[in-house]
Amino acid sequence: MIRFPLDHVFHSNHFRLADLERLPNIGSDHFPIYIALTFEETAELTQAEPVATPEEEQEAVETIVETFEMLEEEKALETGNSKS
Repeated sequence: MIRFPLDHVFHSNHFRLADLERLPNIGSDHFPIYIALTFEETAELTQAEPVATPEEEQEAVETIVETFEMLEEEKALETGNSKS
């Protein structure tokens, strides 16, 4: 079976990754993740902060809009107020 890492941890550039472990399976389709970060005042001087391209930002906005539209439709179906 092929698995792709879908879970993410985002942090500000003030922190540095100290430890990251995938924990044992708990029966979910996601694995528990253990992450340890250290706060370092100089971390941002030695590691580059990722910068999204305009295309990546647009894709993120579209994904957010699509997600909200899907959630609104699911809610309407649950309450019997479907627009279709």
